[in-house]
Amino acid sequence: MISPAGALSPPPADRARGNRAWNQASGTRGSTARVPPEILHIVQHQVDEISRALAQLERGSPFWISLRESGLSFEMLGWKFRFSVEADKLVLTAAEPVPAQVT
Repeated sequence: MISPAGALSPPPADRARGNRAWNQASGTRGSTARVPPEILHIVQHQVDEISRALAQLERGSPFWISLRESGLSFEMLGWKFRFSVEADKLVLTAAEPVPAQVT
């Protein structure tokens, strides 16, 4: 089950670098070391909102099945964040800057 209190925590190396905005409820395999703390705070808020919504859905629903198979990703403030689902928790697998688009 995804905890409404939060779904992510950085690895110990990231916590040592000051990225303390993440809740301790789950884990991460992607480094957040390069992501500015203020962006991590905003992303954590978004993940909390997503977690609350997901907690309302049946675990066997087509959405959950798709989420487990495909994961979740979103872009925010010039960064792309990718998540997998492990034990019904969102786990950050990648955080990388979005390349600037040439128009």
